Amino acid sequence: MAAMERDMRALASGATVGWRRHGESIGRAAARAAGRLRRGAAATERDEGRAEAMRRCWSAFVEFVVRWGMSSEVWGVGARSGVCEALTRLACRRDDEGDGEDGEGTSYKPPHARESDENIAMCEKDACDLRAGACGALGALARLNGKALHGAWATMLPTSEHQLREKSVSTSLVKVIACDSSAKVRGAAANATMALFEGPASRQYLAIAERREAATSAGANGAASSSLAPGFGARVRSFSALSTTLGDMVIITLRALLTALSREKNAQCARELCKAVAALCDAVPFDRFPRDLLRETVDSIHAKLVHLSAETPSDRSTIQSALFGALASALSARGATRALDEYLSSDSSSSMIYRMISHAKGEVAGSRCEAFSVLRALVVHHTGAATLIGDELRELFPSAVCASGADDRVCQASARLLTDYLGSVSGSGQVRDDDEVDFGMIASTPALPSEVLRAAWTNAIESQLPTCALHKSALTRVAGLNVLTRVNSNVLTCFGSDVRTLDSLLSMPHSVLSGSHESVPAVRAAACRALGFLIYLPCVNLEETAAALLIAAEDVSKSVKIPAMWSLANLCAVNATRENRLCDDTVASLAKVLIASAAEQGDKVRASATRGIAHLIAASTFDTSHEWLHKAAQSLASCLTTGNAKTQWNACLGVAALLQNDSAMDVGAYWADFIVRMLLLLVRDAKNFKIRLHAAAALAVGARHERLTLAYVDSVSVLTLSLEALEIQSTAFESQSAMDFKYKPALICQLTTTLVSVLAVARVDGAIGDALKKSHAITLSTYQSLRDYLDGGNSDARVVASFKTAVPLVNKAIFDTSLNNIVASLLATQPSLSARALADAFGALAFSFSHP
Repeated sequence: MAAMERDMRALASGATVGWRRHGESIGRAAARAAGRLRRGAAATERDEGRAEAMRRCWSAFVEFVVRWGMSSEVWGVGARSGVCEALTRLACRRDDEGDGEDGEGTSYKPPHARESDENIAMCEKDACDLRAGACGALGALARLNGKALHGAWATMLPTSEHQLREKSVSTSLVKVIACDSSAKVRGAAANATMALFEGPASRQYLAIAERREAATSAGANGAASSSLAPGFGARVRSFSALSTTLGDMVIITLRALLTALSREKNAQCARELCKAVAALCDAVPFDRFPRDLLRETVDSIHAKLVHLSAETPSDRSTIQSALFGALASALSARGATRALDEYLSSDSSSSMIYRMISHAKGEVAGSRCEAFSVLRALVVHHTGAATLIGDELRELFPSAVCASGADDRVCQASARLLTDYLGSVSGSGQVRDDDEVDFGMIASTPALPSEVLRAAWTNAIESQLPTCALHKSALTRVAGLNVLTRVNSNVLTCFGSDVRTLDSLLSMPHSVLSGSHESVPAVRAAACRALGFLIYLPCVNLEETAAALLIAAEDVSKSVKIPAMWSLANLCAVNATRENRLCDDTVASLAKVLIASAAEQGDKVRASATRGIAHLIAASTFDTSHEWLHKAAQSLASCLTTGNAKTQWNACLGVAALLQNDSAMDVGAYWADFIVRMLLLLVRDAKNFKIRLHAAAALAVGARHERLTLAYVDSVSVLTLSLEALEIQSTAFESQSAMDFKYKPALICQLTTTLVSVLAVARVDGAIGDALKKSHAITLSTYQSLRDYLDGGNSDARVVASFKTAVPLVNKAIFDTSLNNIVASLLATQPSLSARALADAFGALAFSFSHP
């Protein structure tokens, strides 16, 4: 035992050089140590002295796990599972357990073997600290590298309700929450459970979880099998898919957390339970689960809120804050709209909704802000319920809240509620910055009739927004400007020909950027972002907007430059679609700012600047007087190989615009070969699939406009080799990220379209024939897939969608022209039997084949 204790101390201190250098060795050592501790526990815990030594060994082991965690190199899967299992067993272990034959132990001790009350209290405290430390170690591991623990979830989470029974030999963090007598240990277990579900990696892992069966079922005696997870724990299966196993874990864990929350008396522990419920709601796809599950969650949280009156004021404040957070997460969970809309629109939910409104009108600033967060989740994800309480919500908008002298945080929360309400009833919903979408014109069906919608926006323009604009709090002014990002085509329709009202909307961000009274960068940044959305409105004066944004682009604050450059790129995109375009002087000023930003600023600014340059080139007709064209071409060439992925693929779009613009190429034709070869390098070597996709699209545009010049043969070779590499690539092991898997079908289809566009150029070359003969199998397969699509025979939705979005579109005539050129090139190489056989194979794909 002494030797084991020394080993544990050495392990915890990291004294061994090999353990410091090699993470895998550390993992194996930890797994072996965990095994020794598990085996030694049963043999020593009856001996009090040896039991104390064992406790010290466990303590050292927990210290080691927290110290080293996953921060060394990569632990083996077996080591991770072994460590997690050992820590979970330790979290569930109690010193009063025996080692009877049934494995369940007994808490009875004869009088002569009992210790004094003081010693018992000390041992119990040490045991609680040790169990809480084990839970804390698991939480630390999850936060350091949550993805690495996914394989060990089965050792930490239950898949059956029977595993949560106190006398069950099964161990899990949830069992600690359900059965442990110490609030400290329960809180630590809840915190560790929350850590398991936090983060994007866990959301991706749980995205496959599902449980589509009924939420209740009768047991053998006709009664429900359990209050925790009826119908799911009692079922015995010989095999369960991973999605089903994860679904069981979700249902058992969530219901156990809700049950524990309803019974919990300790405020700190209840707070941790609420955080765990919130993390689980954020991670789980509830659209793949029974609808009743989310309703149970909302009802349980509301029931806990109702019974808070019996708590002390400090405890009530602590628990209430956490409950509001959990309720907001439940209302905004994935699938919550489908699961809760009908329930929230019924009378049965009115008490919960009006309780939130009551809290939002209260006197304590903290609870008011949290109640506003719940109402925002309700408004965004449950529009039908929000329209039913529109009159009550108007009492919480800025004109009423700010006039009452409320705290600045409450005023900001009120303005954010106004933003979400107007966006929801207008059909805007949630918005996010995305280079490739015209937000301002995107709209779903509005939730209110046109007259009512107009009245809501009129009230906002005349009363609510001026109140926000004049408020002393900068964050409230920011929230007021964010309302403008919810203006869409539905809002335009409801106002009709009322240009005055729309002009008043546009004047708000203009007054912030053009005047000198606003000194807070966050407000100026919000004004820039608002203009970036409003720029898509047909009544916007592009010259005035360009003048305001050019001023913002020179701002010394980086937080202002980022949205200013994003909005300038949107301005350039809109300019390319208007008949009355910007004058040459304004375009030159825009080009100067964009080119300088693409060369000097950070990645976010560079990406937007590069996109703006692309739109300016596409909308311009050049001659030798346009000095900025040469600098723009150099800037695009630089951005093709530097900066983040977004900068590079926007540079590819800019190069495509350059290759497509005949006047630009007449002025600078010497760029063509250099830029095309840079595109080929990206198609061949770029790790990011989206960069390769946009580079291939730009290359296709160059081929269609016959800009390939000396790189024609190299283009065919690179495209065929890239298609062949994708064909044999095992995406699950070789791609860089999940985004690669997402874009792989689109990349294959774009490479196919680009190859067809390149080979459709009327050119017969023996070198092309040699290149095609080397990769004839993949080329033939590629053409077959495109022919199936053109002929309407391809049923794969992803392939069809990818071909529809490929640039430029390929029709049957271009397809046949490409095949004619392939056949001619093959036969030009040498009229051998193999060449003619390949030519016949390609010719058989043609819709109408003219070559002899």
